[in-house]
Amino acid sequence: MADRLDRPQDATGDGTVAAAHRDADRHLQEATLPDSELAVDAAEARELVTSFRRIRDTQRGRFVADVRDLPAEPVRVATAIASLGETATSDERRHLLEDLVDLQSFVVDAPASLNPPPGPSAPTAPAAAANPLLEQIRWKQAALMAYAMGHVSVLGDHNAIRGRWTPIGDARAAINLVNDYRESQAAGFGALSAWPIGALIGFGLAIVSGNARPAVVALVVLGVGWFAAAYLGAAVGLIEARIERSSLRRTHPRLAGGLELVIGLGVIGIVPLVAGVAVTILATRLGLP
Repeated sequence: MADRLDRPQDATGDGTVAAAHRDADRHLQEATLPDSELAVDAAEARELVTSFRRIRDTQRGRFVADVRDLPAEPVRVATAIASLGETATSDERRHLLEDLVDLQSFVVDAPASLNPPPGPSAPTAPAAAANPLLEQIRWKQAALMAYAMGHVSVLGDHNAIRGRWTPIGDARAAINLVNDYRESQAAGFGALSAWPIGALIGFGLAIVSGNARPAVVALVVLGVGWFAAAYLGAAVGLIEARIERSSLRRTHPRLAGGLELVIGLGVIGIVPLVAGVAVTILATRLGLP
């Protein structure tokens, strides 16, 4: 899982992603991204990032801010943020990614009428949901995260955050949603692949051990269980995502990694094996065909 600014990489997959997500690619082009051809030295980069964070702090809680408030052109600010990531610590790269996400909310001629109402209520008003500018900003945020975190598509990241609006200063919440979505998706696919293998091995072990006989009903039940494997894997992915961003990951990375491995293998790998054995033995004892 990536939750910090790493060096961007080409994540276009096998070439079919671009064809399948042309609209998402358009949003990627509209996002405020670093420019590798733009020269920003370290001193200027630090000054720009410091100035941007100071300005960002004055805009916290708003959904949009005017690009004229930035200390420099948006692309130059993005390039400055990205350049610091090359030598920053892991923890600092987390904050740099948040900076880039927040930067997407700075637009030309930002309307003051889109400010959220005061108070802790979630930004779910129909008027806000229907505003095309806010949706454009959400696509920009998704595009930036897909770009900076090396994801294969913008569409997936947008799906992860489409249920909320992310105000300035709340970028970490959006990043966490994307990581939860990606981890759940990956673990779900992994569980779908592991279930038939583990279940069939368990089915065979129950028969070879002499505790059961071949039963069609057992195979049918295990086949039905395959449909639930995706939900099982998604739950595992969410748990792993939370471990990944917990304090345990930062203070005891090896322990956190081992815990993720045990949970992943234990649930995705062992559960279908145990299910195969148990269902086959149960079907035999009940005398089912």
